[in-house]
Amino acid sequence: MEAITILSVNYLSAKFIRFQEWCLRKITSENTRLQWLIVNNSPDDSELPILRQIPNALIVPSDVRIRYSHDKISPLVSPRSTQHGRALNELLPLVKTSFGLIMDPDCFVLCHNWDLLMLSFMKMHEITVLGAPYHPSRRLKFGQKFPTVTFMLFQSGQFQALNIDFCPGLYPRFDSYLYRNSLLRRLKHGTWKDTGWRTKVKCEHQGLRTHCFDTPVLRPMQNRSDLRWLAAQIVPERYLTWPRKLFERPDEGLLSEAEIFAAPGGERYEEYYFKGKQVLCHLRGVSQLNKVFDGEEAQFWARRIAAKLGLNYDKFVDEINQ
Repeated sequence: MEAITILSVNYLSAKFIRFQEWCLRKITSENTRLQWLIVNNSPDDSELPILRQIPNALIVPSDVRIRYSHDKISPLVSPRSTQHGRALNELLPLVKTSFGLIMDPDCFVLCHNWDLLMLSFMKMHEITVLGAPYHPSRRLKFGQKFPTVTFMLFQSGQFQALNIDFCPGLYPRFDSYLYRNSLLRRLKHGTWKDTGWRTKVKCEHQGLRTHCFDTPVLRPMQNRSDLRWLAAQIVPERYLTWPRKLFERPDEGLLSEAEIFAAPGGERYEEYYFKGKQVLCHLRGVSQLNKVFDGEEAQFWARRIAAKLGLNYDKFVDEINQ
């Protein structure tokens, strides 16, 4: 039997993590045991009772939010990403299983027996890190076409030996100005060193093999009579909003494109495919924007995810309210 330790950082998102765990428990094969390491980065401990409902979970005592509460974090770095990175730094050494998984609270697996699919691939091809890259629309991010902490499945021994610092990097002041300018920032694609960016650097330096899921761009600009499309055939790709070659979704996935963009928060929805199957969706920013899990947006997506997996969402509601 294999075992995977899931590393999770809670920031006002305990119900998202609880729903995430409930789904995983139902769709993971009997050959894999899941256990959780969770740091609570919320302003207080009010969400701990929800996190303690998770089976096989260790709520790791951490003073990250207290120890760094008076730090003068540079305005050229995301404070939330910094706290996230520091929490992951504390969790990673605690992983004792052969595999570990870093997962955002607003990322959800949509494939039954996902563990068999991914672990067998990693073993067969000697992959150290497998996961979700940044969406092509987020081209300011450093490390395009590389697994990110949205969903990062790794072989623990090799990965821990890298001694990675997950904290984001600082921006030079000129870069910060470019980031704030919608026109000039296109010159700086790939310079935003967000949480876990050093993973790419260290894996490449050590020659470790990694693999990314495919991610489609929904509603890409495809009007070939548009002057912007014509210009995009000449301008170097690093300056473009979208890459020239886009992955085409092989099916309608969780929802059709029309349904996605009519849904609450659909403009932030991202999806990932692996070996022709949709394996993940990412409701980017739902938990970061402090969207209440019981609110309209989160409820819409939670019910659709449960239905996609063939699960009865009302049973989750009963379980969490016990």
